[in-house]
Amino acid sequence: MISFSSFCTQLSDSGKTLFESPAWKTAKTKLDAFEIEGVTSNLPMAVTFKLVHKTSKTPATMRVMRKWLTCSSKAYYANYQRFFFNYQNKGKMFLQINCIIETPAFLAIVTDFLPYGSLFDYINPTFPDRRRTIDESSLTFFAAKLLDILEEVHNDHKILFALKPEDILIVSPNEFVISHITYSKLSLKDLSDHTILDAPEYLPPEVIMERPMVQASDFWQLGILLYECLTGITPFQQSAGSETMNAIVKSPLYFPPKSLQNISQECQDFIQTLLEKDETKRARLTAPQLREHPFMRSIQKESVFVLDDFVPEPMLPLKGKMIDKIALRELKD
Repeated sequence: MISFSSFCTQLSDSGKTLFESPAWKTAKTKLDAFEIEGVTSNLPMAVTFKLVHKTSKTPATMRVMRKWLTCSSKAYYANYQRFFFNYQNKGKMFLQINCIIETPAFLAIVTDFLPYGSLFDYINPTFPDRRRTIDESSLTFFAAKLLDILEEVHNDHKILFALKPEDILIVSPNEFVISHITYSKLSLKDLSDHTILDAPEYLPPEVIMERPMVQASDFWQLGILLYECLTGITPFQQSAGSETMNAIVKSPLYFPPKSLQNISQECQDFIQTLLEKDETKRARLTAPQLREHPFMRSIQKESVFVLDDFVPEPMLPLKGKMIDKIALRELKD
């Protein structure tokens, strides 16, 4: 186990606490009360650590995100930060935060321990031979829960824009939360270059065409997500990001022949409805309307969202100065 003291010193010297949950305030919990046990995820957008409390041995999760990769607009970031905190009292739909510390380069977000990682870890695990899909029965329940979340966000006149697999955090094999929420209308210019290059397959056509993002953009992302959960791939992904964005705007939706035998016509039609390229037509959709679609009406009372045989990926070993290399590099500059 590697000492956490140097990391905490860096955060204390150049960071400020943006948020503390009531439980953390009451217990007067501080970040230096933890040690790092391992790295559970090392993605370009964020590094996720497993922490262990030195005294109680209680585990926690800390996600260190590089702010310049999260967004390019200072105004957007300020709004993102402001409205993110408003959702801390929304129950179990969104990730509940214990503490957030901000530095000029990073956000360090501490939550209760999330042993299962994200939906990305389930669909695209570290080991390719363990790649998984979600069956249609579980997907119906999953989609219903996501529509509940979208309805809540849209009623608040906001846009979620957080329906990529890595945005959906698995609390247990049958429970999930959303990691964050976007504030308002965005265009391609408001997104960082990394967001565009790392996940262009989830960008809606209107954003690629440099028109403002709208609430209907969330339905596009939902359609892409459901397609990927069913087939293991996204519908418009090409070898290059520019080709992917061109396909999103111009290519028709296509289901792989091998997957068709396991996807009902109702499900295909539901995804086709969500992936309407014209956002003005897609804007006519609402969460209540989508619940009345034959695919969604097929949900059974006993249906449940279950990720079969989902076990946490092994933690990456912390070798030498790995923490310094992946988490502290910009803090030291």
